[in-house]
Amino acid sequence: MPRLENRTAIVTGAGQGIGRALAIGFARKGAEGVIADVNEANAIAVRDEIQAAGGTALAMRTDVSHEDSVQSMLENPLREFRKVEILVNNAGIYALSSVKEMREEEWDRE
Repeated sequence: MPRLENRTAIVTGAGQGIGRALAIGFARKGAEGVIADVNEANAIAVRDEIQAAGGTALAMRTDVSHEDSVQSMLENPLREFRKVEILVNNAGIYALSSVKEMREEEWDRE
């Protein structure tokens, strides 16, 4: 039996890079997954990859800088899977300016 069978994992920033690798790794170990990413197309692609390999995943467009988006990220998997046991807060953003030149709005988003 896979180690994470009957477990549900949410990975933010799972549409690419480290988040994608973590989401796929959880799925290989048997976890149901939520692929949360601000880029919906990337989230769907990772979900499709997991499902093609026999796993279970839900893709969700999620912007972790907005409370309502995070709330949806939690509510939808609870309806679908009835539980969330693993959360990986991997989402990040890339600053477009140096710290010296950064506007207050950009800083707050960081």
